[in-house]
Amino acid sequence: MDCGTIKKIGNVKNTLPIKRLHKLDAIAPFRRTFTQRYVINLKLQKTNIMSNEANIRQFLSEVKRKKKEIDDFRRTKMPVHAGRIAKDHFQENFRQGGFINNGLHKWRKSKRELSGGKSAASQYGTLLSGIDHLFQSIRYTPMDGKVVVENNLPYASIHNWGGTINPTVTPKMRKFAWAKFYANGGKDNPKAPDAQFWKGLALTKKQRLTIHMPQRQFIGESKELNDKLRDKLDSELEKIMFK
Repeated sequence: MDCGTIKKIGNVKNTLPIKRLHKLDAIAPFRRTFTQRYVINLKLQKTNIMSNEANIRQFLSEVKRKKKEIDDFRRTKMPVHAGRIAKDHFQENFRQGGFINNGLHKWRKSKRELSGGKSAASQYGTLLSGIDHLFQSIRYTPMDGKVVVENNLPYASIHNWGGTINPTVTPKMRKFAWAKFYANGGKDNPKAPDAQFWKGLALTKKQRLTIHMPQRQFIGESKELNDKLRDKLDSELEKIMFK
């Protein structure tokens, strides 16, 4: 059993069983960002339990007899299994602080982690926070023979792929920066690294910022994920064929 093939829009090779679709989401201040969406197509092909040639005839006979049950499994049950496995795998990237694909590829640490600040925010791992909004926003939707795994936050893509953004500095943003300045102990210790950052943003004379975001991929092609999916497909098909 195989999961299909990944088809990526853009200049990325078609290699693995997830298809990435990009959808523009014009939500300020990250106006040039994209939602992350992947489709895992589930197709029945050669599985481990078919590999023994002595059992091929018996297997094919069983397939014909259980064709409806196998098809129902592929179309309705396996998309749920695949969605749960994919979501758990992508969220594990946050826990590990890097992207798992042929091993763990650690993310570059954020400035707040490197600042040596004592605030609560400085103690969280990269891309994590008290509410873990990015982490919690990975969702999956089972469909007929496939599952969509996505993160709809407007800033998901800029973190996942990296790049440059130019948000407008609005009064609301400055007000938010002042609030963060005081929340990070700026009143008592204005030279604290975290407080200085937010004070600088609140007082900047720039109308637009240029922010270079390093890639910290948390959704995408992963050998370990594909192995998990194939193992689940094989084990579930074995239950159907030999129960």
